[in-house]
Amino acid sequence: MSEAAREPVRLQRRGNVAIVTLDRPERMNALSRATVEQLGRIGRELAADSSVRACVLTGAGEKAFCAGADLKERQGMTRDQVRDILALYRSELAWLASSEFPTVAAINGVALGGGLELALTCDLRSATETAPVATTASSAATASSHRPAAEVADQLGSRIRMSSIMPPVGEHRSEARSGANMR
Repeated sequence: MSEAAREPVRLQRRGNVAIVTLDRPERMNALSRATVEQLGRIGRELAADSSVRACVLTGAGEKAFCAGADLKERQGMTRDQVRDILALYRSELAWLASSEFPTVAAINGVALGGGLELALTCDLRSATETAPVATTASSAATASSHRPAAEVADQLGSRIRMSSIMPPVGEHRSEARSGANMR
C-alpha cells in the first residue's frame, strides 16, 4: 500500500495497552506534519480513555524507529514554517511525557535527531542491541526541536552518551556504542 493510501500512524489496542506505530517505513518513519498531527490526535484520544494503562510507541518496518524530521518535506519550508512545525512537535507530542499512563519507546531501528528526541520524550525506552541512536541537528544543518545536547546526554545514560552525540569519524554508530544498549 502506498504512503498516500494509509495513515502515517496506526493505533492498536491489546487489552489496556495502546500500541502506537509510526507507519512510514519507506521514509524511515520520519516525522512529517501529518504524522505529528496524527500523533497529537491519538494522544488526546488515549488521554480521554481511562482504561488505557500503558502506551508503547514503535516504528513500522525493520530499519527505523524514527529518522527524525522529514527532510524531504522540510526542503520547501521557509524559516517561519520550520518554526511552526517545531512548535507543533512540542504541542502535539507533549502527551508522551505528561500522560497519566506510562509511555514506552520500543526502539526497533535507527532513532536519529527528532526520532531520538521522540524516544526520550517517553517515560521509558527499550532498544534492540543494533538500534543506532544519534543526534543529527548539526550534521544535517537542521533546527533541533528544543532539547539541549546536555539534556539528551543525561537521558541516554553514560554507557552510550558520547557515542550517540559524537560518534567517531568513519565508524558506524552501533560499533561506536561498543555493544551498549538502552534498558
